[in-house]
Formats: sequence, structure tokens, C-alpha cells
Amino acid sequence: MPFFSVCIPNFNYSNFLKLTIESVLSQSFQDFEIIVSDNASTDDSVQMIKAINDSRITLIENQVNLGFSPNLDKCTQVAKGKFMILLSSDDVMFPMALETIYQVIFNNQNENLVVMTACGVINSGGDRIGSKRAMTGDVFTYIKKNQIAPLNVNDNLQSETYESKTVLKALLTGTFQPAGQFLATCYPSSIFRKLDGYRSIMAVHPDAHFSHRLLFQNPLVIYVNQELFGYRVHEANNLAATIKMSNIKYLTDSYLLSKQYDRAQLQSIDLQSEDLENAFVNHLIYKDAFWALTRGHTMKGLRLLSFGVAAYPNKVLWNVKFIIINIMILISPISGFVIKLKKISRKANN
Repeated sequence: MPFFSVCIPNFNYSNFLKLTIESVLSQSFQDFEIIVSDNASTDDSVQMIKAINDSRITLIENQVNLGFSPNLDKCTQVAKGKFMILLSSDDVMFPMALETIYQVIFNNQNENLVVMTACGVINSGGDRIGSKRAMTGDVFTYIKKNQIAPLNVNDNLQSETYESKTVLKALLTGTFQPAGQFLATCYPSSIFRKLDGYRSIMAVHPDAHFSHRLLFQNPLVIYVNQELFGYRVHEANNLAATIKMSNIKYLTDSYLLSKQYDRAQLQSIDLQSEDLENAFVNHLIYKDAFWALTRGHTMKGLRLLSFGVAAYPNKVLWNVKFIIINIMILISPISGFVIKLKKISRKANN
């Protein structure tokens, strides 16, 4: 039984997949298996994987494209490791990633924990162009605002430990993000089996849904503030695809998440369903519509408001913010015109 199962779902990423696999094979900690589930790729992904001669690699070939979330489940079905990591096929592990995560687990002498690390952001050529915190924005903002101290701090490993209840409250009263970065989250296989995998209906963010369900199992949450993975930004990745979808699928997922959890689950973290509904309306409708309209994006603001009315009419229509946003929609074309004039003026001056 390997200690780690590194599961890599793939579809048409042969130009990055070899680098992804090699980044795992070159880890300083070598007790792992790699499982690649190819989702009926039309490029040479399968041939490339078969050409890598390493017995620790298992290849699953889907005969048809199952979709993103079902392929995540397919990728993990045969995993044997104690702990699991789902690594996107265009991302990479840095050499000390598995060794550092193993050390965190070993130091805690507790297998009921989830480890999430920071990431470097890299471009298509592998150059570092930025970074992502271990904890996502919802958690960072909530902890800072409420001045919540970690349960434990390990300076040597640059890690902080929090109760899952704290992290979940941050996510479900924010924008329903996952607790950490998809590629840099490690969790026990035992919890994964208990949850019966991802089995998510979310189109864009099955990782957020899974992250919430994972934390409802009450593991310790350990954030490692070291960049142990590389998140690759390029034209074809999921972030770029999400932007092109004009936010509709993202909004649909977020609405579904606001209705997803039952009373008993929410009571366990001192929340009610109304808290999630209010979070959706305030953060993902009014706040996003406000910023869209201040930038002159009238149609986006109108789409957001319309979605909010369809989702939670009583919470949106009987709110003073509804009047403010409608006034902004009326004057937004003027704002857009002023913004364009400023851009033209800036270009002329340069």
C-alpha cells in the first residue's frame, strides 16, 4: 500500500501531461502511486503515458468523455494510498511537496486531517508569475476579520491548524469557495471512501462541493504556507474557460451550493439555511453586480440581478440594494463611456 495516491484526470493536455507526471516521479519522497484517467483524449496523451516506463503509473482509458466531475471519480476508484491528491494534468508538484506533506501528517500523529499548501502560479513555459495562498480568500478574510487564532502553529513547516467548523463557516457565509487549492489538497482515502467520491452535479466547481462535504467530516485543517505545487495559467485551462462562460455556470453552481446542505449539517457549524441564502445574494449578486456596473459592464450587472431575482426573489426584490443597483444600471452606459474616454486619453498621452 503506497502512502500517497496521486490521481491525475486528463483530457487533451499531452503538451503538459508529461511534465506533470515527471514532477511526481522526481519527488524526494518516493512512496506513492500515480493514476491517470484519460477522458477519451483526441491528442497523443495515451501514447505519451504508455511510453513512460514506470510500474507505479496506472492508466485508465475512458472510451467516451465522461465529463469533468465523473472523471475525477474514475481517476480515484482504484487508488490504494493512505492519502490522496488530485493533481490537474497541466499542473506540477515541486520536488519537496510529498515529503513536506508527509512530515505534517507524521508530526500530528493523526490521520483525520486535511493538508492544503500554497502554490506558485506558472505560465505555459513554466516560469513563475505569481502565487496562491494555501487558504482561499473566503477563509483568509473570515479569519482576519474575526481575529481567529490557529489551534497550532509549526514554524519549521510554516503551517497553521484550524478546526474544520471555522473553515466551513468562512466558506458558507462567503462565496462558497473550496477551502484550499484543488491541486494542493491532500486528504485521507478513508474519508474519501466514506463520501463515496466526488459524485458532484457542479459544472464548474465540483472541488468546492467536495471540499465542503470533506470538512463536514470534521477533520483538522492544516494550511502549509509553502509553495509546494505549480498552478499553470494558460489559454485552455479551467480558469480561462470559466471566464469565457460569462459567469452563468459559476452562478448556477453557487446557487446549488447555497441549497445543498441540510439543517443538521448546518446546525453542526452554527449556521442556518438563511445564512447561505444571504451569502449568495449579498456576495454573488449585489456585490458582483456593483463592481461590474462601476466598470461600465451593464449587461453583466443586469444578468447578475436577473439571476438573483430568479433564485431568491424575496431576498432580492425587497432589498434597498435592488433600487441602488437598478439606478446604477440606468447610469452605467455613462460610466462605460467615461472609462473608454479615459483609456483613449491614456493611450494618446503615451
